[in-house]
Amino acid sequence: MLISNESGIFRVQNNTTSETPFNIASDGSIGLGGDAQHSELDVFGQITMRTGAVNGYIPVSDVNGTMTWTDPSTLSSGWGLNGNAGTNAGTNFIGTTDAQNLTFKTNNVDRLRISQKGQLEIFNTGLSVFIGEAAGANDDLTNNSNTFIGYYSGTSNTTGSGNNALGYQSLQSNSTGIYNTALGNQALNTNISGSHNIAIGFNTLRDHNTGDRNVAIGNQAGLSNTAGVGNIFLGDNAGRNEIGSNKLYIANSNTASPLIYGDFSTNLLRVNGSLNINNAYTLPTTDGAANYIMQTNGTGIVSWVDPFSLGGPWTKSGNDIYPTNFATENVAIGTNTPGAKLHVQDNLATNAPLFRIKNENLSFPSTMAFTSGNDTYNYIMGVDPADNSFKISNSLVNLNASTRFTIASSGNVGIGTTAPNSKLNVNGDVGLNDGATVATNNAITILLTNSGPAVAAGDIVVVGTANNSFNVTNNPGHYAVIGVAAEAISGGSVGKIAISGVATVNIESASNVIRGQHCITGNSNGRASGISIPSAGTSIGVYLTDGPADGTAKVLLR
Repeated sequence: MLISNESGIFRVQNNTTSETPFNIASDGSIGLGGDAQHSELDVFGQITMRTGAVNGYIPVSDVNGTMTWTDPSTLSSGWGLNGNAGTNAGTNFIGTTDAQNLTFKTNNVDRLRISQKGQLEIFNTGLSVFIGEAAGANDDLTNNSNTFIGYYSGTSNTTGSGNNALGYQSLQSNSTGIYNTALGNQALNTNISGSHNIAIGFNTLRDHNTGDRNVAIGNQAGLSNTAGVGNIFLGDNAGRNEIGSNKLYIANSNTASPLIYGDFSTNLLRVNGSLNINNAYTLPTTDGAANYIMQTNGTGIVSWVDPFSLGGPWTKSGNDIYPTNFATENVAIGTNTPGAKLHVQDNLATNAPLFRIKNENLSFPSTMAFTSGNDTYNYIMGVDPADNSFKISNSLVNLNASTRFTIASSGNVGIGTTAPNSKLNVNGDVGLNDGATVATNNAITILLTNSGPAVAAGDIVVVGTANNSFNVTNNPGHYAVIGVAAEAISGGSVGKIAISGVATVNIESASNVIRGQHCITGNSNGRASGISIPSAGTSIGVYLTDGPADGTAKVLLR
């Protein structure tokens, strides 16, 4: 070692390495381990103080400058990295004493701030809030605007946005689902991509993972539903085992028959229990028999009853229904003043029928029956589907037995035949009146044009000179007789000509006629005479009444 005094510096130097472990400068400062010192004691290296040294202790000076090793937790100022003891909650704190915010950082990035107003602000998490171990741990921190509060709440979320979860493992598996709300331990726990769901309560929609727009409120409501859409479960365990969609459960237990059940897909609403209306009456819980009606006793008791047991205007006996006082009561449809046992009335401007009878079975006709009091004399009428004809039959059970009258689908009318081949087809005799003295004309007439001078009613006429015309005749042997003028007809006019039936004829002035004689054409123009056995003239019928000469008499034509 070399000890020297150079330029006012006392130096101890290693002569071999030229290092200066100790020197005293002219100003009195001491240097250890170096040539130049910048303070009263300048040590180029470490200082070891062994007395009182304990791992983690720090050197503390007293007022005299004496330094000792001290447990930092015993110090009254500052917060230790290993915690502090002896603190006073009323005086010790971490924070600011001026109008400044308190900011916490990680990796030198602002993460948490307590504002001077007491607001707890979270930064740089993509507009999201994560509170709890592993809450939102996998969020990609884009602007997802999620709120996850609770142990492992939303821990699997990556890009899902607009979600709100509060509770242990709430929305834990959610990855891409959006706008879900989960409040409660394990609410929507396994949801992965389902969106717009609301779950409130322990284990609500716990097993759900893909369905949308479900609402579950209540302990374990909708727990087992995995992919349903549009369900609503309200109440403790409501719809716990329901796995479908568009269902409504309102219950307080795990039941397949909740108090209120609904199916939104079919607009069905069902009450599994008593339904009370306005605290006035309660509907029955079981259905009544067919055709029963609902009755109230006025005290809130409602029941199903047979309407015919109420003693009203109708009585039911077996399969028969009839007015209770059938001897005096009438039935009305469309009027309140019936004039018959059955009165159907309509005052609407319509061509629709007032009464309709229809048989759906096309193998049988649709009929209406008319019978005498003891069913001895019967008629039925109706439509026969076999040929689309309308028939009247002298039978109570068969429209095609003893058929008396037929209107075919062609419009032809048959009497005594079911297959009329003309507009009127009569199979049998045609009789008019009863053959006795008559007071009125009952003849069948046609319209023809008078091709000659005016004629009087009762004149005998023959075929005229033009088509569809007639003239009067005075030819006793004339065989072109048509009939008798049924009314006075002027020349050139159209009038009625009686061609059969009972008609009045004009008698010749020289001849009286008696009943039973043949009516023959006479010698006077348009007049007739009578004879017992035709030997002259043309017979046009038989007199039904006596008639004086130059008078009139009734004749049965042809």
